[in-house]
Amino acid sequence: MSFNIRLLLPFFIPIIITGQESPQFSAGRPSAGEPSTVVPKGFFQVESGWRKNESRSGNVLVRMGLTNRIELRFSLDDIITDHEPFYGGFMGGIMYQMTKEDGKRPESALYVTVSVSNRDDGFSFDGATYKFFAALSTFMGDIGLDFNLGGSSYSETFTVFYTAGVGYDLTDKIGVFIEAYGHVLTSGFPGLAQSVDGGINYRPFPVVQIDINGGLGLTEKGEGTFVEVGLAFRLPH
Repeated sequence: MSFNIRLLLPFFIPIIITGQESPQFSAGRPSAGEPSTVVPKGFFQVESGWRKNESRSGNVLVRMGLTNRIELRFSLDDIITDHEPFYGGFMGGIMYQMTKEDGKRPESALYVTVSVSNRDDGFSFDGATYKFFAALSTFMGDIGLDFNLGGSSYSETFTVFYTAGVGYDLTDKIGVFIEAYGHVLTSGFPGLAQSVDGGINYRPFPVVQIDINGGLGLTEKGEGTFVEVGLAFRLPH
């Protein structure tokens, strides 16, 4: 069976036109860390990923620029198309960009999010995960350094987590990255769950990004081996 790419043109044409007037595009995908750059006021950004490890699942994140420094974020998580319900949870959050890089200080942002599982009896905040963290980014030409540091609270458990990554632009359309990330429970300190991932992204249009990445655990409690593909694009209000 053949596939005609021209069937996708009606979908991509408005995105391409938007890209001619859109501010610089920056996606949180495909790394585990979150970006420090807010989606501009008046734009929506959709970022989706599909992962293969022990099982297959995906997520869809919608980012909305509320002001020039505030972004609202919503996601459907643990999407499994052959499962009922087809998603396992919902996340809502807000991002505030504190500083923009000016040569003297890095770009920085604060996040607060709430994730709720979709259980058999519906949503319940009794099982919610509350997360707060800071994101920092600095750039040296075609090289970017990104850091996240924060904590999350679930029931009576508190977890400290971090991400640290480096990215490099091979061309104006292709970039690569590698990243270390991990977390540790503060109760009993059972050991650091340490993992690493890396990948490549390609921007066929100014506001469309396709990526592929993979990762594995470096410690016993680290993340299992996975491969993931993703798509991100921006639309105006």
